[in-house]
Amino acid sequence: MKARVKDGAPNKVCTAFVGHEYVWYEWRDVPAGFESAAREHDYLEIEDIGPVLAVDLDDLTFRELQRRASENGLYKRGMNKADLINELRDD
Repeated sequence: MKARVKDGAPNKVCTAFVGHEYVWYEWRDVPAGFESAAREHDYLEIEDIGPVLAVDLDDLTFRELQRRASENGLYKRGMNKADLINELRDD
């Protein structure tokens, strides 16, 4: 998840989540564990970048890798396991 200062906020810079600085002109990462606080923050708008893969891709089966790649629009016919892992890591 990323955040930046909303238009109309009293300041163009905001410090939140244990010292992380956010500005109006740039999306910046929200630290893990602070996602719900970011959504509720009065002066920040958020950009949800989707779920983060918290698994070791090398341990997944070929079918599971295919499914994950398809869900993210990354699957192309003829891809092997290494291709799938590389696409999912790059995404």
